[in-house]
Amino acid sequence: MTNKVASALAESGGATGSTLVEATTLAAAARALPLLVILSFAMGHSAHAHPADLSHLRVKLERDQVEFRFSLNLATVARITTLDTDQSHTITVAEIDKTVPAVREFLLKAVLVSINDDDASLGSFTGHECIWPNPETSVITTPDAGQRYVDFTFVMPWPKGVREVWLGLQWFPQLGDQHTTQAIYHRPGEHDHAVEFSLNEPEYLYDTGWTEEVPAAASPPEPPTPMREPWSRGWLLLGGLVLVMLWRWWSAPSTVRRK
Repeated sequence: MTNKVASALAESGGATGSTLVEATTLAAAARALPLLVILSFAMGHSAHAHPADLSHLRVKLERDQVEFRFSLNLATVARITTLDTDQSHTITVAEIDKTVPAVREFLLKAVLVSINDDDASLGSFTGHECIWPNPETSVITTPDAGQRYVDFTFVMPWPKGVREVWLGLQWFPQLGDQHTTQAIYHRPGEHDHAVEFSLNEPEYLYDTGWTEEVPAAASPPEPPTPMREPWSRGWLLLGGLVLVMLWRWWSAPSTVRRK
């Protein structure tokens, strides 16, 4: 279309040489614009999806408890606490184990939890696990940190029954504005529900659909109270002995009684 404009200007004689150059330049820019837009989008998407800026969360819902399992890569762990303590540019399992207390405390403070509109927490920390093959023997270099994930699991009991769970992630100032967390909500018998947390969408409320509270466990019936006899065996035996002694005394001859 722009070439036709340039030709028309040349034919009309109203276009100077500089005008033709400008028209040709505009035509080339117009042809290149779609490609620039595509490249810009691809570069932005690639930067947003960098492994170091990605974490995972699995929320396993049961009627009386909620399990939270965070999968953090080592690059994310390094933003929470010091990981390569000896600055060898390699990471060992021993160094990962030393980070667990700091990561646990960070998660407990940075992840806000509400269950049934009541303040709650992540609950009890049940442990961590390196989820790549042979973690005890494999050597992890700094460039591989974004590809190696460690699971941190918490369990929050809720005996009254879980109806809804609200999460608010407050860790983006420390983990970075580009960080995203891909969460999966799992409920027995239902399809998994995917949610993405980000700086602009740091919270989410999940409704389980369970409306009834968990019934309290029935206590075992108390054994029937045995009926108490009006006289115990001891008193009966004592009374019997007294009666026998009186009978013998009255049965004895009168002369014996006089003595």
